[in-house]
Amino acid sequence: MIRLLFWIGCIFFAAGVHGTELPLRSSFDKSDPKTGVPHGWYLNGFSSLKPDPEIDYVDLGGGQREIHFSEIRGKSGFLLCHSNLFDAHDGDKIVIRAEVKGKGTGIFQLQVFSGKKWLAVVKGETYSIPSEWKTVTVELPVPNVSKPFPTDRVMFTFGASRGSELYLKNLTAERKEKNDFSGTVPFPRQWMVFLPVNRTFVPPPEMLNRIPPELDGVRGRPVLYNGNEMDLAPLFGEQKARNCAWLFAKLTVPEAGAYTIGAGADWWMRFFINGQSVFDTMDKGNIRHPPRMKDHIFTVQLKKGENILAVQFITGRQFSRIAFGGPVELQVIHQKFRVVQVLSEDSFEDIHLKRAGNPVIVQGNPTPGMLILTGQGVYTAGPETTLSLEKNTFSLPRIASSQYFATGLRIQNFGRSARVDSQLRLMFREKGTRDFCAMELEHRKNAETVACKIIDRGKTVKTFDFPYSILPADFLWVVNAAGKTVLSISSLADSSFRSVSAEVPFFQELNDREFEVSGQFRSLEKSPAELVVDNLMAGIASNDSMETQVPVQLDIQPAFDPVKAGWKLVFSDEFDGNGIDWTRWAASEAAKKNLSLDGKGFLQVKPSLNEKGELTAGSLRTKKKFKYGWFEARVRFTREPGWWSFFFLYADSVGNPMIDGMEIDVYEDYYVGNKRENKDGKNILDHNLHCIVGGIFKSWNYPTAIPGRLEDFHTIACKWTPFEISYYLDGKLMASSANHSPHNSVTFDAVNHANGIAPLDARVGANIMKKHWGESHVAGKEIPETFMVDFVRIYEYPADRNPEVKWVGETGDFSVRPGEKFTLEAAASPSPETRAPITGAYLFDSGHIIDYKSQPPYAFTVSIDENYYKDSSYVRAGRAGIKAPIHGLHAYSILVQDAKGNAANTPVVLRLPIPAKKSQPYQGKPQTIPGILNPSHYDEGGNGVAYADDDKNTFSATFRPGEGVDTAGNGAIGVIYTGEWINMTVDIRQAGKYKAILSFGTPNHGDNRVILLLDNREIGVFKLFPHGSDHWGVVSKAVLENLELPAGKHVLKLVFIGGFNIGKLEFERY
Repeated sequence: MIRLLFWIGCIFFAAGVHGTELPLRSSFDKSDPKTGVPHGWYLNGFSSLKPDPEIDYVDLGGGQREIHFSEIRGKSGFLLCHSNLFDAHDGDKIVIRAEVKGKGTGIFQLQVFSGKKWLAVVKGETYSIPSEWKTVTVELPVPNVSKPFPTDRVMFTFGASRGSELYLKNLTAERKEKNDFSGTVPFPRQWMVFLPVNRTFVPPPEMLNRIPPELDGVRGRPVLYNGNEMDLAPLFGEQKARNCAWLFAKLTVPEAGAYTIGAGADWWMRFFINGQSVFDTMDKGNIRHPPRMKDHIFTVQLKKGENILAVQFITGRQFSRIAFGGPVELQVIHQKFRVVQVLSEDSFEDIHLKRAGNPVIVQGNPTPGMLILTGQGVYTAGPETTLSLEKNTFSLPRIASSQYFATGLRIQNFGRSARVDSQLRLMFREKGTRDFCAMELEHRKNAETVACKIIDRGKTVKTFDFPYSILPADFLWVVNAAGKTVLSISSLADSSFRSVSAEVPFFQELNDREFEVSGQFRSLEKSPAELVVDNLMAGIASNDSMETQVPVQLDIQPAFDPVKAGWKLVFSDEFDGNGIDWTRWAASEAAKKNLSLDGKGFLQVKPSLNEKGELTAGSLRTKKKFKYGWFEARVRFTREPGWWSFFFLYADSVGNPMIDGMEIDVYEDYYVGNKRENKDGKNILDHNLHCIVGGIFKSWNYPTAIPGRLEDFHTIACKWTPFEISYYLDGKLMASSANHSPHNSVTFDAVNHANGIAPLDARVGANIMKKHWGESHVAGKEIPETFMVDFVRIYEYPADRNPEVKWVGETGDFSVRPGEKFTLEAAASPSPETRAPITGAYLFDSGHIIDYKSQPPYAFTVSIDENYYKDSSYVRAGRAGIKAPIHGLHAYSILVQDAKGNAANTPVVLRLPIPAKKSQPYQGKPQTIPGILNPSHYDEGGNGVAYADDDKNTFSATFRPGEGVDTAGNGAIGVIYTGEWINMTVDIRQAGKYKAILSFGTPNHGDNRVILLLDNREIGVFKLFPHGSDHWGVVSKAVLENLELPAGKHVLKLVFIGGFNIGKLEFERY
């Protein structure tokens, strides 16, 4: 499982790194037999460096040779260049040491790159070559030489002038990177934004020395900057190129000095500090897309006390996003990695699993002060023992993937009672050889620190210490095929974060060869030593600026088989026979003529023309709804323009994910074959998640490329569990990435996206493209293609392993006043089957996470106001850039998760804020009870006061124009969605018991209801059941009996849940 352990309010510390040794191939043990050039190096072929010098060697033993250059006759001498590029940035220093002798003049030099783009030769350091052996040390600064192309790599070269002679041995190079990021103060979060501003307007320096109340006639708006990225599209109101904004903030520092800033923008930006321009990309733009905080890194000088930051930002065509941060944020981004795929793991929960080293499995607290228990492994070394995963053979991700291999574990302690001097090695060993690379921890019982080394085939390339007091801590070691390694340590004791990096040739030379990962623990004394660990794992990691701040377990598996996982098959149609089974499937009457079985085991969707000459297709939906599971269909994707096929999970409409459900698009193929915008010649599938929160539509998507031929059939599926929705093609996790997600797979999770608990049906079929989708069909012509489906199967998520959870006490009133505090509390207990401890409780509102707790009591104090919701995912803008308002209906549920990743939720509790203003009777006259109420005559006062409607449009241009309620005045209200409501002021002539009769119509099979409130107090709920046809006519009736109503003037509120139309509401007195 992937345990995303990133905490709110973490304190980040950089480790005390003195430098990173660059993995030069300086043993010179192998060379080209013809030219003499050592392996891993090449001679610069520039004309002034010709002819090449003579090269020979002297064997020093132990695989080391000294190299000798003679007959140096080139006009500029010679230069020997290292074949590899090494990470380095502006402000770094490369320290070079070598033993040399000979005569003449030698040189050490750097060439700088931005990515693979060569930038320049940096002026090197020359020295007189001594006649006897002497150690020469030079320090070469790494500069930025081009504003639009920041230096991020260097090449190392050395040589000698014409007529010289050079002997060289014991060559080393070290990158000094301790001062990569200057400053210790976090970047400002509160900004004043002025937009839109004429992009040619530049304030005078004196105006940039303060935060003005207005700029170029535009008043400022305060904006809270969160997550290292700011999206200004909602403020601009329209996304277009060259919108201009100015952003101002205060940055207060305790002392004058250097301060590092990282920034990226879509597309141009210019930074000012205290009125002075310090950095800009106005000439060539950002270069990289999408923008990230680490795109451009520069260091400025700040004065003691208050400094004013001003940024001019000009948008590109696609987005209005700017990302920036200071040294604290940059440190985290460069050295913090996220595990995106677990390949092998041992959480030490299974006491029956046979493990190398035979650890004792115990239940322990993950960290002091936490009441929950987790499985832990206690290893005893007397004198030595082994740690290993069930699967321990792997290969590195390719460099082009930008991914890292990761291995790690949680170290609880080096002895529960008594500590003994001991050593732990976590090793990579090339399969079939003795070559290995290791992270070594040397623990001394009386020491306050633990010594850490990174060792490459016996040679130490990095050393540093960390306090023993930070344990328990999570150790994550990531490596890539370029030789870059980063070891990060996240403490559970004090929430600190440490990381170190190194260049290790072992991984450069592995290529595609397999390696084994294992641990070796041994005592350094005669007494046995003890090591307590948890969460031993291996997987794939990504260096990403996106961070989730909620600890939650996701079971993102690289391959999944529901049968092997023990999931129960609850629905299957192999489409055998000659007719569709209409007892299990439903379809519209118009669609049925386009749906058939071919008698060979396939469903066919064949588009046809209707009586109006319009092209139609069709789809099937399951009559039964399902909550969580594995949903798969074997299909052949469509290719012809004019239509597209799909497989998705749906409610009766897209709505509140906790009540109505979400739309989970397993795939849509509208970029396939000859259809619109066939991207880069590839056949692209689109995968989406849609929901509505607070009346705002939110959606996220991923693209993937179809492998193989379009003629082939593929089994495409989604695994929907309480915290995760992941997509699979032919049983394998689909790879993709998106700027809304931390994952490198088609995965939607409950923290970064949305969570739904309402059951959904499964739908498969095809649609005709409308013109606004792009390629439309030709009117009057059929599409010469049939969409084919082999089978649809659904496996049920095993809920019997879930923990148990329920509400504690009364959940309170349906109606709440703005800012009124109320408490939602759940009690949770482990599953009787697994007995796995509860690891967290998560409060969701309408599918969006609001808060979480890692230990009981699981009580959340909530208030529906701007301050409480300001940083939550609930109000985060959707794809359209519109933030969800908080004045609408709220649907709360608490989900709990246990140590095995299983989860369960409470029933949904609804809350509706009472408007601050009171509505008034329609045309000043209350409707009368007993009698027939006309819902079209709902109160006056506007949206959010007298009614709530998500759609600004109405049926009538003459009846109540400008109001969004869909009515023409005849008593019927249509196009109703969850969360909408109306007020009707009524005059109850006589107190007593009444019967209420509501006319309605719906074909939807969802949870359709109308909650009836009198003076904001719930008095009853109408249940609305579907009639047996596709129409929406108001022909059905729902009844509430024995309603006790008081006499006098009151406000009746109808709150709508589901999708339906309503008619008149009649009250009869008993």
